[in-house]
Amino acid sequence: MKIILRYEKYFFMLLVALHLLPVLLLEFFVTHDGPSHVYNTYIMSRLLDADALNAQYFMFNPQPVPNWLGHVLLYFFNFFFSGNVSERILIGLYIIALAWSFRHLLLTVNPQSRWASWLIFPFIYSLYLYQGLFNFCIAIPILFYAVSYFIKDAARLSLKRFFVLTLLALLLYFSHIFFVILFALVAAVCLITEYFFNKKENIGINFSAAFFRQAGFLTLTLLACIVLAIQFIVQNTGLNESGSELGFSERLQFLFIGRPLITLDFEEEKYYAAVITSSFWIVLAFAFYFRIRNFKFLRSDSWLFTSLLILIIYFTVPDTLASGSFVSIRILMFFYLFMIVWICTNRISEEVKNFSMIVFSALSLFFLVYHYQVSENVDDEAREFISTSRFIPENSVVLPVSYSANWLHSNLSNYLGMEKNMILLDNYEAAMSHFPTQWKAKSNPYTGMNLAYMSSPCMDIERYEKITGKNIDYVIRWGFNKTFRDSCAEAVSDYLKKNYTHMFTSANEKAEVFKRKQQYPHF
Repeated sequence: MKIILRYEKYFFMLLVALHLLPVLLLEFFVTHDGPSHVYNTYIMSRLLDADALNAQYFMFNPQPVPNWLGHVLLYFFNFFFSGNVSERILIGLYIIALAWSFRHLLLTVNPQSRWASWLIFPFIYSLYLYQGLFNFCIAIPILFYAVSYFIKDAARLSLKRFFVLTLLALLLYFSHIFFVILFALVAAVCLITEYFFNKKENIGINFSAAFFRQAGFLTLTLLACIVLAIQFIVQNTGLNESGSELGFSERLQFLFIGRPLITLDFEEEKYYAAVITSSFWIVLAFAFYFRIRNFKFLRSDSWLFTSLLILIIYFTVPDTLASGSFVSIRILMFFYLFMIVWICTNRISEEVKNFSMIVFSALSLFFLVYHYQVSENVDDEAREFISTSRFIPENSVVLPVSYSANWLHSNLSNYLGMEKNMILLDNYEAAMSHFPTQWKAKSNPYTGMNLAYMSSPCMDIERYEKITGKNIDYVIRWGFNKTFRDSCAEAVSDYLKKNYTHMFTSANEKAEVFKRKQQYPHF
């Protein structure tokens, strides 16, 4: 252990490098939403190039919505790399930035807290990453850096500081609106805690005036984001909020088993996550024990207050809000992370520190192997899906129909849109109000045309063609089993036999391509 502590910085960098391996070694690092994000950056490019085909189906979102930053980064990377490589670069940058920014925050709070930075590793390959919430993920390191910058010299009110904080706040908003709110919460708690301690210690004569100056300065830096956030929330309240809510008992269970750490298989992974969170609770118990022995409130307890406020919000906020989903589970991770920040401000024994570093890093590496094995299998499946591309010409309108039970397959088809200019009708992202690109109303397959639930294909292809006046040139069927006997599967199969010609079956027989026999003038 002495060798590790002596060269701790280099071992930390080695662990970061090991966590990059799945992204570096696989051709496709498949997440749920990732393929859709990649495809929509190509749509952005084609719209900017005035492509006639895409202009018939898509448009830019006219509202200044969040979720732009990740798309802009992918769009930029696409100038130099293929879409799947750009995606892996973005994920790699997130991994490096998350580890660095959390360590930077901890060292800003307490220069002796290097050990606590190792506790970030199990949170890298989180549920949010595998859901493909790229904008959410890249906002996390921006948040940590913004908080570090804010607390480093909170009393200094300069023009440079104003512009830097305003820029960071805008980056947070255009990544994900949640982080503007979270940053404001953390900064406000820090200011209020500082105010009460200054008042208690009677530091300076005008400490109240100083507090209001700092609060006003913070408000001004956030003003543009506050206006944008209010506008977005008002416009999106009530949208996509019909999902089931989490009850108190379920939220309590998620708190103790570490739901953000459970990624691909709940039943299989919950025991691993429970071990991680059990270790977290043990370290937290030691922190409280050492604090209670010499009890008094400190300025650093602002991190404890922040964590407890986040915990209250976790138990009270709806799980779907302003077109967003999984809201409570997204909040939960920051209870753990900001509580770790508070833990590092306390006197912790060397034994507890060493225990934490070993357990968190070892379990993270163990789970990294598991993630790689699963991702390797899905990488093979992505390449099998992509093999259908050679049977589909440019400028085609394609309907992917998936029967797979694997939720990582939901948007696999969208990778096809990076190789060739085609319209993929299962582009769910363009049907949401909070992304940069949108379906044009008449062409939207997700509104009233029985194409709304691609994971349960029961659709009226002919009706869509009549309404839009546009033919569906190709259908890709994925994961279909001829033993399926439900009415929807049989109806789609019958329609394909009548109106389409079977063109191709992939090597493992998971993907099939069907071409329309003739173009019908439905309009």
